[in-house]
Amino acid sequence: MSEQTFTTEINSLLLQEKDVPEVVTMLARAFEDDPSYVYLFPIPETRIDNLNWIYQRIVTLARLDKTSILQITRDESSNQVTSVAFWEPHVQPIAFLTLFQIGILSYPFSHGISGTYRLLSLIDLIEKWQKTAPDHYYLDQLAVNPDFQGKGIGSKVLEKTLREIVDSKGVPSMLVTAKEKNVRYYQKFKFELVDSYKFDENFTMRFMKRPAQPLIPINQE
Repeated sequence: MSEQTFTTEINSLLLQEKDVPEVVTMLARAFEDDPSYVYLFPIPETRIDNLNWIYQRIVTLARLDKTSILQITRDESSNQVTSVAFWEPHVQPIAFLTLFQIGILSYPFSHGISGTYRLLSLIDLIEKWQKTAPDHYYLDQLAVNPDFQGKGIGSKVLEKTLREIVDSKGVPSMLVTAKEKNVRYYQKFKFELVDSYKFDENFTMRFMKRPAQPLIPINQE
């Protein structure tokens, strides 16, 4: 297999505060049918509202962490956000005060004991797995606006960010996915399926890792 190279430019922008509402709405739409969120929010009628609530906090938390890299792309004609990519360089312990500030501590009151247990179990499993490789970049979020899917945007963004963020540092990268079809997708970018955990009949979390890759000059065959 030849070395993967990035040959098509895509204009990535750092996420700004003014982008947050649109990005939150887009992420909620993009992940509405994701098995992990179906597991966390089993009632279809309230899932979008729940996703907007939780993504508001995910984005806020990522912006508070100055080491995270949050990028978006926009469509040139409509100026809509077309994709979002969040990369974290390592596992960061979250301070209690930070959780209080972003409102995550209200989760048990709105989702009950069982809902909170599902969320904490999922987070704990992911964090424990991340700690198996302390020096890495973790792909926390990669999403394409549903209105722009099927155009190759996600592949271009992933290839570009892997090259510029991960390969330039010479470290491995990690991600988790709840969709089996995504395993084949990420394997095209040299991610390997290393483990999985079955939460229930409809939700299996899959853990993928990409070994450190040599940085190949653009357009080199």
